[in-house]
Amino acid sequence: MCRNIVQGIARGLRYLHEESGLLIVHRDIGPRNIFLDSDFKPKIGGFGLAWLMREGENEAESSSLFGTIGYLDPNYMRSLHFSIKSDVYAFGVTILNIISRRRALDFGDDEEPLVISVIKCWNRGEAWM
Repeated sequence: MCRNIVQGIARGLRYLHEESGLLIVHRDIGPRNIFLDSDFKPKIGGFGLAWLMREGENEAESSSLFGTIGYLDPNYMRSLHFSIKSDVYAFGVTILNIISRRRALDFGDDEEPLVISVIKCWNRGEAWM
């Protein structure tokens, strides 16, 4: 079932980024904006921060950070420039959420952010989880 959910989200992002005839950057991909129907098929919602790129444009600049902490692309956090890569990063964090059953950031615990723990394991050559 998890595989079908991940594939459905990927299809939705591909539609936004490549197939709709427009280049739409969602800017807030994450569990809060992925809805499951009665058959557990995912639907992307929460388009309040979505950005329609102009023709030929593949990156845009924001006046400040928007999105859900823990899912924000580090490049966007540094430079305020976002692109479809920002959505892909957030999708990757969402996949980590799904397979680990951990939140990207857990403010109540002393645990480090999910992405940081994965990177540390990778750098040590250890299996994660």
